[in-house]
Amino acid sequence: MKPYLKFGLLSAVIGIFITLLVYILGLDKSPTGQYLGWINIPVTIILMVMCVKESRESLYNGFISFGQAFKNLFLMLVVSTGISGVFMYFYSSVINPSLIDYIKEQQALEMEKKGMDQAAIDQAMAMSEKFVSPVMMTVWTIIGGLFLGVVIALIISAIMKKNDPNAIA
Repeated sequence: MKPYLKFGLLSAVIGIFITLLVYILGLDKSPTGQYLGWINIPVTIILMVMCVKESRESLYNGFISFGQAFKNLFLMLVVSTGISGVFMYFYSSVINPSLIDYIKEQQALEMEKKGMDQAAIDQAMAMSEKFVSPVMMTVWTIIGGLFLGVVIALIISAIMKKNDPNAIA
């Protein structure tokens, strides 16, 4: 199995496991649950480093250019965020549909704390309806995962590149 596929699948499975664990423990609607969800970022970074190391050894004879490292990490991210996006749709529409209502309630509470009047809150909530749905959560999961992942992939690729000194320039 290609390293990007292996580590992309592993990253998605770990993220899904963390999400389900938070839900099963009843922490999905608490600040603690939100913080636990952030655990996936350092886990993914570790898996990205492992992906570059394995790619370098198994695919590129102990060397890897910046471009090769980035390509492998980007493909890993596509696999991971694609699976995570599909899971997020299933999670927010079937497993935990009350999550959408909870998010909307939290948004309204935050607006009230800021002193917004009810008409402004109603208008803002009507606007946010378009963005807080299982489909949009899926889209944001994929876009957010790819954006953050690409930034991290660029850094990891720059640090871990190991050019072949015998390669023709």
